[in-house]
Amino acid sequence: MKHLLLPLHILLLLCPPLAAHGTRQPAYPPPKQPAARQLKHYDTAPRDYISYLAASSANPFELETDGHPIDSATLPWNETFRLAPGDSLRIRRMIDSLYIAEPGPGDDSGCFRLYSRYPYIPAEPQDDGTQTNGYTGLFPFRPGNEKLNGLHTSSLPVLGNATMRIVYTFRDDEGEPILLTDDYENAWFRSAVGDGWGENSFHFRFRDSSRTFQDIRNGYIEIEITTPARYDHVTLSAAEVGQTFFPGGQPVRLLAFGPGYFHLSYPNLSLRTLQQIHLAFFRAGKELPQRLLAGGVIGRDFYDFSRAHPGLTPRKFTARRKNMEHRPAGEFAEVFWTGVDADRIVLYCPRTDAVVASRIIVFSRDETGAYGFSLLRKGNDGVLRPLAGDPEGMTPPEYREGREAMFRKIAASIVYPPAAAANGIEGTVYVSATIGRDGRMVSTRVQQGVDPQLDAEALRVVALLKTWKPATKQGRTTEMNVLLPIVFRIR
Repeated sequence: MKHLLLPLHILLLLCPPLAAHGTRQPAYPPPKQPAARQLKHYDTAPRDYISYLAASSANPFELETDGHPIDSATLPWNETFRLAPGDSLRIRRMIDSLYIAEPGPGDDSGCFRLYSRYPYIPAEPQDDGTQTNGYTGLFPFRPGNEKLNGLHTSSLPVLGNATMRIVYTFRDDEGEPILLTDDYENAWFRSAVGDGWGENSFHFRFRDSSRTFQDIRNGYIEIEITTPARYDHVTLSAAEVGQTFFPGGQPVRLLAFGPGYFHLSYPNLSLRTLQQIHLAFFRAGKELPQRLLAGGVIGRDFYDFSRAHPGLTPRKFTARRKNMEHRPAGEFAEVFWTGVDADRIVLYCPRTDAVVASRIIVFSRDETGAYGFSLLRKGNDGVLRPLAGDPEGMTPPEYREGREAMFRKIAASIVYPPAAAANGIEGTVYVSATIGRDGRMVSTRVQQGVDPQLDAEALRVVALLKTWKPATKQGRTTEMNVLLPIVFRIR
């Protein structure tokens, strides 16, 4: 059962940025059960006082203590998400035809749209002619490269309940970033099936509503379709108080554990991970019913104050709260009143680490306002390579002597800047090169840099790759950009 964050979770929005605390735990007094005069204030008390009661008190309700025998084969975290064979094939066809749809006359230019059209065989005859529309949840995340931005969608029915992970960077003419929204009400999908074809369209608005698609001078976007390959789970009990666990790769610390309650803290809170946490309760070898009664996310400083001052009336709490030192929260604490007297709680959440299919698109606007697109695919070695073919019949540029010769020439020509090597600076510089209709390199620029010294050396090396086979579109040569990764590693 997915746990629910009651209205207290709005306090999460009031907390400042995260910074990890130390692992030393304060010597808290045992939590007290709130008095009746405190409980009667639930409907009229400020939200922070309700949070205070949840953090500083034991569960005041009658607790469930009887459960049923455990069948280990049916435990939720033993489940493995698998796509149906038809969904897997459909996703690969969809991603192989996915491209960026430029706004046309009458289209909404304040929207970034991904579109695909591909051969589709309906699973059932009645599926033909159907349409599906809906919103998708969006969860921002920070990719490993700080110059990139990331969004992760919720499960998408049109993709067999797989999710879409997007890593991107868009820049305007001044080099300023343009960000996509992380508001689910401004992100939606449309799907249609008919006459042997399937169509998918994914719409994302820009965070700044004044931005339009035409504001993007150059962009890089990587789209991955992912599934939760397995569940991560950890067991919590009174013996683990103070320990840190890593479900879903995110640190979670157990602050308190007792009859009817437990408290967690998140040194590095991932909102997506938090909203996908599930709980199972056990006592004496039996599974207890799910009775999560209350929960809320509050700042760690507020939590420490609540635990150090239990049993305050609303008036005394307000007086003490005003005198409290306001400092950065550093961590978030989440408090739970469970309604069950569990001696063991299993916390589990899906880990989305299986990539079913992916596509990378690099694009830029020229001086006439027209956009050029390059399609790439990331190999198992992490190298970006041109993708042969695309939905409009495009063939990307290719180095005249072949890809292997190109990478050999790059490796032989690189001179590692001495100052960068001395300072341990390394990374991958992505250079966007414009290849003209005659196969000559027209211009180069750094699409994603690492360091000025490495960026300059990457530009110098790419400029040595002079002769190319030009790109073609519908059988005609055309100017197109190609993205070249120049890797700098200190050995």
